[in-house]
Amino acid sequence: MKEDNKLLDAIIDLGVGMKELREEMKGIREEMKGMRKDINALHDEQHKTNILLAEHSRSIIKLAEKINIVTNHETRIMRLEDATFGKDDKRISMVKEPNAEYKKKKKN
Repeated sequence: MKEDNKLLDAIIDLGVGMKELREEMKGIREEMKGMRKDINALHDEQHKTNILLAEHSRSIIKLAEKINIVTNHETRIMRLEDATFGKDDKRISMVKEPNAEYKKKKKN
């Protein structure tokens, strides 16, 4: 009888422990659902951020192309002016700045 009570107590303890484990696992499962929602929200935010970064990259590339076009225009204008006026021509062109001449100060 004494051994039956020990066995019965062990089965009851095991049942109580399993119930506690089940409740704990339920809580963990709920936490994991919340984490999954957070991860999905972060994934969506990251996707939006990636799209914005791609748009910004395209804008920067377009801007660089326009800057390159402007730079090439300046080079082309300088070449045309050199060909038209010659390198020795003293006329002031729109692209080239005239050389500034400075007078030397007289020593007293």
